[in-house]
Amino acid sequence: YSPTERAGFRKSAFQYCAANSPIHRLGGGWKILVALVLSAAAVAAREWWTLMILLALNLACYFSARLGLANFWRDIRIFLVQLSVILLLYMLKYGPAEGFWPGLRTGSQILLLFLPSIVLLRTTQGSQMMEGLKWVMPRRLSFLLFTSLRFVPFFIREIREITMAQQLRGAPVGI
Repeated sequence: YSPTERAGFRKSAFQYCAANSPIHRLGGGWKILVALVLSAAAVAAREWWTLMILLALNLACYFSARLGLANFWRDIRIFLVQLSVILLLYMLKYGPAEGFWPGLRTGSQILLLFLPSIVLLRTTQGSQMMEGLKWVMPRRLSFLLFTSLRFVPFFIREIREITMAQQLRGAPVGI
């Protein structure tokens, strides 16, 4: 590991980062519950002020976990691109005046839907997550869910590497 990786910072998004924070010390079941509540609130939010409150809560959770700005940028940059695309599409379809707010709201809701899960993945070890899930589902099903969540960063990295290899070969591929 490099010095930054030993300090808890990983090069890839969504990977566990060890730290001594209140969020890390919270039990796995509680973190899952908080992530579910915040994600559900993001789906239900319709007004700008509710989105701002949710953003503030999510940022408070993220930074109280001592994950840092570099990890935050790694985790949300794809969502910022997605938000920009959604905003642009809404404005093209409905016009700038009528499409701006619905596009911004939809893109923000998607970001706020995933941000609690990012904090969960960044602050919860596998064993802790499995322990938290065993109270609501059978152990085999919790293992399946946990395993699928843990492979998301690897899939993203593999897609990036395949895309880069195809581009180096001259294929018109872009992400």
